[in-house]
Amino acid sequence: MSTLNIGLDFDGVIADTSALKREHARALFGVELPADRLKEQMVTADGLMTRDQYRALMRAVCATRDLGLRMAPLPGMDEALRALVASGHDCKIITARCEEEVAVAREWCLSRALPDLPFVSVGYGMPKTEAARGLDAYIDDDLQKLLPLVGAVPHLFLFTQPHNAGDAVPPGIRRVASWYEFTTHLAAVPS
Repeated sequence: MSTLNIGLDFDGVIADTSALKREHARALFGVELPADRLKEQMVTADGLMTRDQYRALMRAVCATRDLGLRMAPLPGMDEALRALVASGHDCKIITARCEEEVAVAREWCLSRALPDLPFVSVGYGMPKTEAARGLDAYIDDDLQKLLPLVGAVPHLFLFTQPHNAGDAVPPGIRRVASWYEFTTHLAAVPS
């Protein structure tokens, strides 16, 4: 495998906040969020929460240390991420999280003894185009974040989650269902 510059989304690729979102939507707003409808656009389109309520929920889950440190890792992530870094790949995390939320994510990573990777925050709702410049590969669980990168990043991956399972993946993006599948595809990238 050649040495690659790899970009990784945090929420939905490295850490799973879905259980925390569902638990705290119930606690804060008395709302039951379906497991496959956890993205803001879905929740607001379904009339389950307002945009402001959803943002408050995300701040609670992502910026509150006690909650944020309870995030679950995606299966296989720990070993795969350590192996990518040990193989000499240059990895960075590109996220929409704000500075306060990045601090919680960084602490979570360190608590799991993950490699100390740089975080690049693009800001909530902002494209990741500039942050992804120069990458060989990028993985995200949000198809809308990947679409502007088609043609700019040679190897794009959509990490399958319940909320994107029905999304049609266009040419230039490959769907993967696990970290094992992601790293297997990376290993096949020619040098």
